[in-house]
Amino acid sequence: MTVSDARPGAEEQPRADDRKRAQRLEKLGMVRCVADECFQENLAAARVYFEEHRTLCAPRSASALDKSVRQ
Repeated sequence: MTVSDARPGAEEQPRADDRKRAQRLEKLGMVRCVADECFQENLAAARVYFEEHRTLCAPRSASALDKSVRQ
């Protein structure tokens, strides 16, 4: 059982104060989902690479923001 399972109304939409709390934690650098964080880092690297090279057809050695952007 998780905390959200034990909380009454857990299946309802998040409350406004829950969203505010999540936004404050994100500003502090807290990660709620590791997969989402990795995706955002890779997406940022792809954007930087695209800005520099105007393509995402990158060679295997390509990187940006210390992340690999290869295919």
